[in-house]
Amino acid sequence: MTQAAGRISLQMTLGEGADGKEEETIDTQLQSPDYLDDRGAIDYCHVTKFGLFYHYVMQGAQRAFINASLYPFFKRYLNTPGHSFKSIGALWSAFWVLKFVFGLVSDLFPVWGRRRRPYMALGWCLLGISILLTGLLPYPQPYYHVDVENCTFSTSEVNNPSAADSAFLFALLLGLAKFGVSLVDVTADALMVEYTRREPKISRGKANAFAHFFDRVGRFGCTFVVLFLFNGPSYRGGFCFEVQFNHACLVFSAISLVAIFNTALFVVEDKQETSTDRVKLLKQLWQELQSPVYHRVATMVFLLVTMLNLQSSAAVNVKSHFADVQPLVQSANTMLVTALSALGIWLVKDYFLHTDWRVMLASTSLFIVIVQAVVELFTVYDVVRNQFFYFTDEVLMGIPEGLFLIVIMNIVAEICHSGLEGIMFGLTMSVWTLGGPVGTVLSNLASAGFGVVGDERFDRDSTEDRHAIAGSFVVVYALQLLLLPCILLAPRQKEEVRDMKAKEVHSPVRGVIFISVFLLLLAFSLVMNLLTIIESTNCYLVLGGGGCS
Repeated sequence: MTQAAGRISLQMTLGEGADGKEEETIDTQLQSPDYLDDRGAIDYCHVTKFGLFYHYVMQGAQRAFINASLYPFFKRYLNTPGHSFKSIGALWSAFWVLKFVFGLVSDLFPVWGRRRRPYMALGWCLLGISILLTGLLPYPQPYYHVDVENCTFSTSEVNNPSAADSAFLFALLLGLAKFGVSLVDVTADALMVEYTRREPKISRGKANAFAHFFDRVGRFGCTFVVLFLFNGPSYRGGFCFEVQFNHACLVFSAISLVAIFNTALFVVEDKQETSTDRVKLLKQLWQELQSPVYHRVATMVFLLVTMLNLQSSAAVNVKSHFADVQPLVQSANTMLVTALSALGIWLVKDYFLHTDWRVMLASTSLFIVIVQAVVELFTVYDVVRNQFFYFTDEVLMGIPEGLFLIVIMNIVAEICHSGLEGIMFGLTMSVWTLGGPVGTVLSNLASAGFGVVGDERFDRDSTEDRHAIAGSFVVVYALQLLLLPCILLAPRQKEEVRDMKAKEVHSPVRGVIFISVFLLLLAFSLVMNLLTIIESTNCYLVLGGGGCS
């Protein structure tokens, strides 16, 4: 055995051994600064090690199916009132805020010596059962009259006035499915962080990018299918062919069954030989929560996501009144965003893995603000009013969206302690999710003084109205530029993370402050979701309503 550059490598070539059995490649690296985990990298290309990537394809497909069902089924088919429609979205988003809980449980309570695979299988079971029960519910008739044979529908003739009454049970079961997706997502990403820590520095992050590329492939394929399945006359779409939503649920529930077998047979996770010392892990977690490096990263993530969620309250009406965006184009746009997100992830994997993280985040964020300003202001002032032009900014945001996720996951892989991958990544993603409600509230407050929530300004479309609408957008752009310097909180690359970790001084006071701020933001997010659900309060301006009388 030879030692070079501080690395001991034990390797056997794949093929037939002396006993005729296929041998695995074993690559164990010890005591090297190039590796964050001494268990050695995994041969992802081997058919028996590819299970986690299969998992990401199916996870992306299921997540896209649930999200894509919200508009065509609940709004177009059942004609769910606006208040209830917003409530469903709020209910579903609540589970993503609690990702840190799922990560903590998987870290502290391994099942049969494994911390990820059992929880991934549990999430798939919950997801599959929920979607199966959704498919077995009594299927209501559409709200409006539909003539399937002649491929027509009439919004002036009501067929089933009580159609929206069925929305609650469907939303509840799909909400449980969302819970399962969240559990599957955070435990798989925690395992991917472990995989990332086992890669050498020169290629660390490639497996992570590869996995999320496959996630986007699954989303793209599912969105493409949904585009055609739920665009018939019952959904007030332009196609003659359609599939009942409950039948689609039965088909997609089968994906969960396949995913359970994949998780059990092909997802690679080392079995713990010793029992988990929960007290020790909790002490290590407390040390991580005192880390000034992690505080910087979490603050950057929160402010960056807040910036990306800033949007004028006029945006919805500009889309529907000025750009006249049709549902089919909306679905096609979602596909393009997913495809470009996958492209962004692939570009990072192959060309920008070692590029300065600050440069990537800053350049893409500034690019987003500039493109949004051009597209939205051109639409407001009637320079170009076209549904395809209006979606230019949303489509082009696909590349930065994929890039942001990969950068954040790579940073977490560098700073988290071994054994705490679940809680640290889950906590970071919870912080990510919390930026959404804050950005929405700031946007609504910034737009409140321009009177752009109702339809009046958009119907008149006078010069004065255009100035007011444009003003609400300009204020939002200014807020985005003010938050842009938060990117300076991000480390530049892997080496800087190590230097920062080596020099950091932990402080219990900072740890208490961080936990307190996080819990306050968590409470704020849950309260905002609750106020959105309550009919008497969802009219508040801060929630995007037109104001309560």
